[in-house]
Amino acid sequence: MINDVLPIEVLGSIFSQLDSPTRLSAMLTCKSWLSMLSSEVPTIKHLHVDLDSLSCNGRIVYKEHDTCTSICQCVEHKLEQGIFLREIFQLFGDRLDSLIVEDSLLYKCGEIVNDYVMLVILRECSNYLRSLQFNFVDMGSVKLWTLAILARFVHYRQFILIAVVSQMM
Repeated sequence: MINDVLPIEVLGSIFSQLDSPTRLSAMLTCKSWLSMLSSEVPTIKHLHVDLDSLSCNGRIVYKEHDTCTSICQCVEHKLEQGIFLREIFQLFGDRLDSLIVEDSLLYKCGEIVNDYVMLVILRECSNYLRSLQFNFVDMGSVKLWTLAILARFVHYRQFILIAVVSQMM
């Protein structure tokens, strides 16, 4: 591992030269880099989670105060993507004001959001969200007790559903 080869001071110097988007990606690479860079977490107020079939490695695109992450819904990667989402929500913590969940799978592949990913999103995101939006999400495989987690959000100003369906496939 690179931490065993390079001293922490050298890694710190390298990371300090990175721009914010690259530094954020580095933070999410491994636990030791996350702990090393935890004091340099950029401020993110708005997060857009795009569920698709192309991002099997999970990626994050940082823009100041507005960040987008894409994750796949493959059965093979379900647990890894849940861990990736959990890390993102723990990293941004209660600073997150709004969350948009968009399902790019429904109209491209006919696939629907799995319950586990929705459980991670609803359980791990900030309690202080002011805006929660679901776009083109088929909730057909999401369990009712997972949706019941929505009741914990008491600071909503907006709850937006755009083309949200519940079709049993």
